[in-house]
Amino acid sequence: MKFGQQLRESLFPDWKFYYVDYSGLKRFLYERTDKGYTADDESEFVKLLDSELEK
Repeated sequence: MKFGQQLRESLFPDWKFYYVDYSGLKRFLYERTDKGYTADDESEFVKLLDSELEK
């Protein structure tokens, strides 16, 4: 079983807001791999990750 699927199946609905948006972060990375991943992309990803961890 893949990590994302396992994560979705084990979520508590009442805590949904507090979970890291794994799918959103993964989507961000996949969208940029086709075009080449730049330092700006890295900076933006770190900001997104930080905002998820601050929840």
